[in-house]
Amino acid sequence: MRGFWDNAAVSDSFASGQRLGALSLVVLGVVVGAVGVAGSVAGWGASATKVYLAAASPAPTTSTLPTASRPSTSAPLAVTSPSTSAPATVTTPSTSLPTSTPAQFVGELDRALTKGDVAFLYARLHPAVISRYGAAQCRVWAGRAKDTTSRFVVRGAAGAPADYSYTTDSKTTVIHAVVAVPVDRVSATSTVRTAVHTVAVDGTFRFFTDCGTPLG
Repeated sequence: MRGFWDNAAVSDSFASGQRLGALSLVVLGVVVGAVGVAGSVAGWGASATKVYLAAASPAPTTSTLPTASRPSTSAPLAVTSPSTSAPATVTTPSTSLPTSTPAQFVGELDRALTKGDVAFLYARLHPAVISRYGAAQCRVWAGRAKDTTSRFVVRGAAGAPADYSYTTDSKTTVIHAVVAVPVDRVSATSTVRTAVHTVAVDGTFRFFTDCGTPLG
């Protein structure tokens, strides 16, 4: 009595299946071979070979060589450029110019005399004045120079720089490049036409006066 599975039928079916499978493989092989021959004749698969060659080409390696050599050419410029500007920075501070005009300085001097600004009056004395009278005597003069009764009024343009003979107490010193500013010395009772002589020293305008008794 046969069970649910019939061994003989299975054997026969299995044998028939093997024969059919082998035949199918033979037919499939023939078809695949035919396709391969047709493909080679028609040029199939050539695109795969071209893509492989394009992907394998070492194009990026050739572009890195020029960029690696560029920094070496710019290095000497960075080293030599600072040395050319050094002399300019050394010579510039030696030139010191006043921030005001001679006429403006006369206005500043007038206000200092009216207020009794001792520090301003002493600081703006020309070095030739201090050399002639001494620092101590000039400080005393500055402390007593306050004048509220008269003032300077500029009445014209300053003259061209010229030599000025600073003369007091029978002593004379010639000062170069001095500018004369024409002024009126105005008080309640009189107007005296005169000039304030000034010259720039160390970036500020200086003036001349008689501080008292010359030294020596």
